[in-house]
Amino acid sequence: MKKLIPILIDNKYWIQLSQLQSEQAKKLKSWLPSGSLKNLTYQGILLKDCLQFETYEYWFRNQGLRNQRQEHLDF
Repeated sequence: MKKLIPILIDNKYWIQLSQLQSEQAKKLKSWLPSGSLKNLTYQGILLKDCLQFETYEYWFRNQGLRNQRQEHLDF
């Protein structure tokens, strides 16, 4: 699973959900509380489905650990 590189907008780091692979985006979106995704304007361009990077990073780390544990348990 590849990790996204965030973009800095208004002194906060963000990722855009549409940059993820569809399966990864689906898993992340189902984990998020409603209202977590924002629409932002960056250099005159509307970016939809943006998520603060710290939330994505937390999910990414925990998702990665869960996958590693599962791999070790598979016989």
